[in-house]
Amino acid sequence: MAKKNLATIFFLSFSFFIFSFSFSSAQIDLPSSLLMGQQQTAPTIKISTNDLVLVWSANTYVPPGYQGKALPTYDSMVKVSAMPISKAGTNLDGVIYNWYLDDSQGATASGEKAKDFLFKTNAATGTFHSVALKIMDSSSNVLLALTVYVPVVSPTVALNIEDTKTADALSSAAEPASIPPGGNAAFIATPYFFNISNPLSLNYQWTFDNDTINKTEEKNKFSVKIADGDLTEAFTKTLSVLAVNPFNEIERAVGNIEITIQK
Repeated sequence: MAKKNLATIFFLSFSFFIFSFSFSSAQIDLPSSLLMGQQQTAPTIKISTNDLVLVWSANTYVPPGYQGKALPTYDSMVKVSAMPISKAGTNLDGVIYNWYLDDSQGATASGEKAKDFLFKTNAATGTFHSVALKIMDSSSNVLLALTVYVPVVSPTVALNIEDTKTADALSSAAEPASIPPGGNAAFIATPYFFNISNPLSLNYQWTFDNDTINKTEEKNKFSVKIADGDLTEAFTKTLSVLAVNPFNEIERAVGNIEITIQK
């Protein structure tokens, strides 16, 4: 009986030794492989607001030479682009661009090559659209988040004397004009921020001293000629123009200018 117990104890001890050896041997490679797997999921691209900015542009009309920004109106097409401003911002192969419009929960557009985002405005005049971008790596780590605000304005039409109109007619619009007896002046209507490509595609309705003018030689121009003679005192007349987009008649603007007739 004693021999049997000794044999049993020897067998159990030997089995425990083999099991312990196998378990210890199996632990040698596991930590190394697990650690390597963790390192592979860590972000490898570093980028900040010093490397990339969001810029936007609208397709609305502005006259040649205008130095300002074309602003969007209702139903304008707007393009927002991720613009690199450093070397790091140009080396973004493999990242995912996720675009969000007006705090939407899900990405409005996304992709590896989606550096640009296009949308049509539907916000009211005087408000804005917010466009956000999240750049992620292949493991869904957020590398950079950016937001830009795009204002929505009304179309505008500026009235100026044609000979004195500058490239920025908007800045000098509605400055009073002065015409002596026997003199004349030609006025030109210059539209801004309409969803058009040519100013002559608009319709123009002119009004002078509350009288509607049915037809002019050039629809975006109006000439005023003052009869010769002596005046006892100067007086003022108002010239107005209504510009309307015939392809979308809710898109319209009114311009006015005061004309002083000298004595």
